[in-house]
Amino acid sequence: MGAMPLLFFIPLASGWVSLVYFFAAPKSAPVKEVVLGSLHGVFLAGLTIFGFLSIRRPPLSPVAGVLLSAISLLGPSFLIALAMRVYRGPRWVHRLQLINLLCYLLLLWFTLFSFLSVLRH
Repeated sequence: MGAMPLLFFIPLASGWVSLVYFFAAPKSAPVKEVVLGSLHGVFLAGLTIFGFLSIRRPPLSPVAGVLLSAISLLGPSFLIALAMRVYRGPRWVHRLQLINLLCYLLLLWFTLFSFLSVLRH
Protein backbone atom coordinates (compact mmCIF):
# COMPACT_ATOMS: atom_id res chain seq x y z
CA MET A 1 0.00 0.00 0.00
CA GLY A 2 2.82 2.44 0.78
CA ALA A 3 2.82 5.89 2.22
CA MET A 4 0.94 7.65 -0.58
CA PRO A 5 -2.48 7.54 1.18
CA LEU A 6 -0.95 9.57 3.99
CA LEU A 7 -0.42 12.42 1.56
CA PHE A 8 -4.18 12.49 0.97
CA PHE A 9 -4.74 12.47 4.73
CA ILE A 10 -2.74 15.68 5.31
CA PRO A 11 -4.99 18.19 3.51
CA LEU A 12 -8.16 16.55 4.81
CA ALA A 13 -7.05 16.44 8.45
CA SER A 14 -5.44 19.88 8.56
CA GLY A 15 -8.38 21.44 6.72
CA TRP A 16 -10.74 19.84 9.23
CA VAL A 17 -8.77 21.37 12.13
CA SER A 18 -9.09 24.80 10.52
CA LEU A 19 -12.84 24.32 10.11
CA VAL A 20 -13.20 23.39 13.79
CA TYR A 21 -11.21 26.49 14.79
CA PHE A 22 -13.36 28.65 12.52
CA PHE A 23 -16.75 27.36 13.68
CA ALA A 24 -15.84 27.01 17.37
CA ALA A 25 -14.77 30.65 17.60
CA PRO A 26 -17.16 32.88 19.53
CA LYS A 27 -19.59 34.83 17.39
CA SER A 28 -18.48 38.05 19.07
CA ALA A 29 -14.85 37.64 17.97
CA PRO A 30 -13.64 39.93 15.18
CA VAL A 31 -13.60 38.27 11.76
CA LYS A 32 -9.91 39.09 11.32
CA GLU A 33 -8.97 37.16 14.46
CA VAL A 34 -11.20 34.21 13.54
CA VAL A 35 -9.61 33.95 10.09
CA LEU A 36 -6.05 34.36 11.41
CA GLY A 37 -6.76 31.80 14.12
CA SER A 38 -7.96 29.20 11.64
CA LEU A 39 -5.47 29.74 8.81
CA HIS A 40 -2.89 27.15 9.93
CA GLY A 41 -4.63 24.05 8.60
CA VAL A 42 -5.59 25.69 5.33
CA PHE A 43 -1.94 26.64 4.84
CA LEU A 44 -0.78 23.06 5.44
CA ALA A 45 -3.44 21.74 3.07
CA GLY A 46 -2.38 24.31 0.49
CA LEU A 47 1.27 23.25 0.77
CA THR A 48 0.32 19.63 0.20
CA ILE A 49 -1.93 20.40 -2.76
CA PHE A 50 0.74 22.69 -4.24
CA GLY A 51 3.19 19.78 -3.96
CA PHE A 52 0.79 17.51 -5.82
CA LEU A 53 0.24 20.08 -8.56
CA SER A 54 3.94 20.85 -9.02
CA ILE A 55 5.06 17.26 -9.62
CA ARG A 56 4.97 17.60 -13.41
CA ARG A 57 6.26 21.17 -13.51
CA PRO A 58 9.81 22.12 -14.51
CA PRO A 59 12.17 22.74 -11.57
CA LEU A 60 12.14 26.11 -9.86
CA SER A 61 15.04 28.51 -9.97
CA PRO A 62 17.34 28.20 -6.93
CA VAL A 63 16.15 31.53 -5.49
CA ALA A 64 12.48 30.56 -5.79
CA GLY A 65 13.25 27.12 -4.38
CA VAL A 66 14.96 28.56 -1.31
CA LEU A 67 12.14 31.05 -0.76
CA LEU A 68 9.48 28.37 -1.11
CA SER A 69 11.39 26.06 1.24
CA ALA A 70 11.67 28.80 3.85
CA ILE A 71 7.95 29.55 3.61
CA SER A 72 7.15 25.83 3.83
CA LEU A 73 9.32 25.34 6.91
CA LEU A 74 8.47 28.51 8.83
CA GLY A 75 4.89 29.22 7.69
CA PRO A 76 3.05 26.40 9.50
CA SER A 77 4.98 26.94 12.74
CA PHE A 78 4.30 30.67 12.66
CA LEU A 79 0.59 30.22 11.90
CA ILE A 80 0.14 27.61 14.65
CA ALA A 81 1.80 29.96 17.16
CA LEU A 82 -0.39 32.80 15.90
CA ALA A 83 -3.51 30.68 16.33
CA MET A 84 -2.54 29.92 19.93
CA ARG A 85 -2.20 33.63 20.62
CA VAL A 86 -5.14 35.08 18.66
CA TYR A 87 -7.85 32.46 19.11
CA ARG A 88 -10.48 33.39 21.73
CA GLY A 89 -12.66 30.30 21.64
CA PRO A 90 -12.66 27.23 23.90
CA ARG A 91 -9.20 26.10 24.96
CA TRP A 92 -9.85 22.42 24.20
CA VAL A 93 -9.66 23.29 20.50
CA HIS A 94 -5.91 23.86 20.87
CA ARG A 95 -5.49 20.11 21.43
CA LEU A 96 -6.32 19.69 17.76
CA GLN A 97 -2.98 21.30 16.97
CA LEU A 98 -1.51 17.85 17.62
CA ILE A 99 -3.17 16.75 14.38
CA ASN A 100 -1.62 19.70 12.56
CA LEU A 101 1.73 18.91 14.11
CA LEU A 102 1.48 15.32 12.90
CA CYS A 103 0.53 16.52 9.41
CA TYR A 104 3.44 18.98 9.41
CA LEU A 105 5.91 16.29 10.47
CA LEU A 106 4.56 13.90 7.81
CA LEU A 107 4.96 16.62 5.20
CA LEU A 108 8.55 17.25 6.32
CA TRP A 109 9.22 13.50 6.26
CA PHE A 110 7.92 13.17 2.69
CA THR A 111 9.88 16.25 1.65
CA LEU A 112 13.10 14.82 3.05
CA PHE A 113 12.68 11.55 1.18
CA SER A 114 11.65 13.38 -1.98
CA PHE A 115 14.85 15.42 -1.87
CA LEU A 116 16.89 12.30 -1.19
CA SER A 117 15.38 10.49 -4.16
CA VAL A 118 15.98 13.50 -6.44
CA LEU A 119 19.59 13.81 -5.29
CA ARG A 120 20.17 10.11 -5.89
CA HIS A 121 19.36 10.43 -9.61
